[in-house]
Amino acid sequence: MARTRVRRFLDTTGDGTSTKNAGVNGSSTPVIHRIRPAAGETIYLSDLFVSFTAAAQLVADGYGDLAALTNGIKVEVVSVNSAGDVTVEEDLLDGLTIKSHDHWGRYLGENSGGHPLIIRGVSDVPDGYRELRVTIQDDLSTMDEHYFLARGYSEA
Repeated sequence: MARTRVRRFLDTTGDGTSTKNAGVNGSSTPVIHRIRPAAGETIYLSDLFVSFTAAAQLVADGYGDLAALTNGIKVEVVSVNSAGDVTVEEDLLDGLTIKSHDHWGRYLGENSGGHPLIIRGVSDVPDGYRELRVTIQDDLSTMDEHYFLARGYSEA
């Protein structure tokens, strides 16, 4: 199997071709940013980097230039079948949500014992696929930029 380095921003389609900026309004309809392997590909993620900028000053216990988020941000690995049914396979926050920027380091600062997060393509989910999702459930549209960068490697 050929190994290829993965360094890709999560986007709204998961294939790297759509909207990458997560400075969006997800308060009424959640907005999902994702990374999805191609058919037959397996992605091994070691890191998820979070970055944001805003015109206003960062709020100490808030999220960027906002007060603490009301609904929070979810981080999950899900499988999706051909009918579009979503099954959460792993909630990386164990029921919690990211509500302030310091939560990223507190909840996801270290991955589980140095083992990579494995996301397999179609061959592992019959008639479907698996993806890493970051779900925005609040209005983050005041942020100029907000990105999630996944890093690791893939095998096909």
